[in-house]
Amino acid sequence: MPILPKYRTEFTNNAERDIFTHAVNSGYFENNLKRYFIHSLRNQSAKRKVVGEVDFVYLDEHFIFFLESKGGAVKYDSVSDTWWVLGGTKKGDPFKQVTDYLFHFRDNLLNEFLPDKNYRSRLIFGYGVMFPDVEKKLTFTKNSKKSQTFKYETIEYDPEIVYSAVDHATPMSFLNYLERLKVYWKNHDKYVNREFYGIGLKGVDDIRKVFRKDLIFEIPLKKVSIDENRKIDQYTEEQYHVLDSMSFLTNRGFIVSGGPGTGKTLIAKELAVRKNLEGSTVAYFCFNKNLSAEVYRYFRNTEGISVNVFYVHGFIYEHLSKASLIPNGDRQSDEYWREQLPAQFKMWHNSLNISQYDYLIIDEGQDIFTENIIDAIFCSLKGGIESGNWSIFIDYKYQGFYEGFDEDYFKLFVGTYPCSMSNLPLNCRNHDDIVKVASRHSGFEMMPCRRTNIPFKTKTSFYSSLNNLYKEIERICGEWIKDEIDCSDITILTTENELISKIMQNVGFGFHRVDEVSHKVKGKVTISTIHGYKGLENDFIIVAGIENYFPDEKENMSLLYVGYTRARLGLAICFSEDNKIKLAIKAMD
Repeated sequence: MPILPKYRTEFTNNAERDIFTHAVNSGYFENNLKRYFIHSLRNQSAKRKVVGEVDFVYLDEHFIFFLESKGGAVKYDSVSDTWWVLGGTKKGDPFKQVTDYLFHFRDNLLNEFLPDKNYRSRLIFGYGVMFPDVEKKLTFTKNSKKSQTFKYETIEYDPEIVYSAVDHATPMSFLNYLERLKVYWKNHDKYVNREFYGIGLKGVDDIRKVFRKDLIFEIPLKKVSIDENRKIDQYTEEQYHVLDSMSFLTNRGFIVSGGPGTGKTLIAKELAVRKNLEGSTVAYFCFNKNLSAEVYRYFRNTEGISVNVFYVHGFIYEHLSKASLIPNGDRQSDEYWREQLPAQFKMWHNSLNISQYDYLIIDEGQDIFTENIIDAIFCSLKGGIESGNWSIFIDYKYQGFYEGFDEDYFKLFVGTYPCSMSNLPLNCRNHDDIVKVASRHSGFEMMPCRRTNIPFKTKTSFYSSLNNLYKEIERICGEWIKDEIDCSDITILTTENELISKIMQNVGFGFHRVDEVSHKVKGKVTISTIHGYKGLENDFIIVAGIENYFPDEKENMSLLYVGYTRARLGLAICFSEDNKIKLAIKAMD
């Protein structure tokens, strides 16, 4: 990975984080072993802290640059020759800091770790100081002075090697700064009259290993996963504020809308717990069979809580079956499950011995919001819809591939029955890059994210055959598993049911196909269709085998959007090469 270390969740300051993000987004270092961008260097073996830290190192066959970043205001007092950093509140000379590290690495560490190599004389050493929040270059004149730490060295103070807000405007501006440093140091007095042949790929790899071995203390991927999941839980729980307003409402229903990742299911479960603790009997309805099973397990494992969970169509079918009232019809058609079956339920509900509950919660409302299904569900609520003892969680903007949302009936419902509506605008599950890619590929509006830090950049690849796809899945999973991620934290999602068995037969990992019994099995990669996984999530998601990409079909794009946003931490997408042109055109829209 040409950006090292691969995993980073915390930064010492915003400037360091923003510069790292520019490096990642530039694509300049991606899959290119000729150049590296190394960050978070903390040399624990240095006796003096002054040479123990530097923010970034740029390395290629000809150049090695040490870069120090300072966020906020940076002040320079020319009278006293004093620098002030940390927003102008603390004395500190960034030029001295970065050159101390450069000299220490060049004169000490290279000799220590690569004593028989002649890399010092074959590389151009340089440095830069980065002030991304400073709007204009600092008004100090070019000068130099002796280093206090390294007796025979000189520090150059030159506005030409300062990175300012202008350089920080875009990832391309960041790359232009690196090119500017190359020109500056190549033409510097130290190097201008000398020939440098570079160190070749072998030399780049040797020095990269020195940094990795001695200086970079990389965060284990498992720890990144734990830290990020803790943040997701924290951010999602912040959404509980919508429940607080419910305590002020009486005899009114509650409709909560929000896109994928906003925490609707988590909030719905919390609401069920609160209502149950208040003494109410609670029924919880889902559209997705696998999600209802997962929610059931959640309540079963929550001490002192008794909430009945139902898969909507299973609930309707089971009651009719017990009474031998199953209607004739084509059970393979959506019409049968969406209209015919619930209409039969409504007709006979008085004779079906339906349990009555004090409070009713409907999750995935967008997939079941038709008059017959809603009426059938509310047959189990004491006092019916008019009681106001209900809540519906819904996403009618992004999740539209089941065609189970009757917009006209929804408007009639909201206008007829007393209810209050609340919106969840923030995505808490996914980080910015996942949502950005999901929006770019689908054409849907990008949701604002609570998680702006990007621990993993989303990867998109193309396969020419199914065998090529199997190898790509093995490669991606292998990289994650090598970094001590349990197989159960990885899920492969497909758009077609037939592909699942093929992947399970041809990819060399143990698999668990997601079902009602269990979502995850330790030591096995989970696999499902996107349809079957709706409402669920995992740390790492591979959306594999996308053969048919139809940008003009909302249902197709909605399916992809939902699939992508199942990922909490890392996302990889595998498209058939036949879709490469269509995807490129979509990205330019």
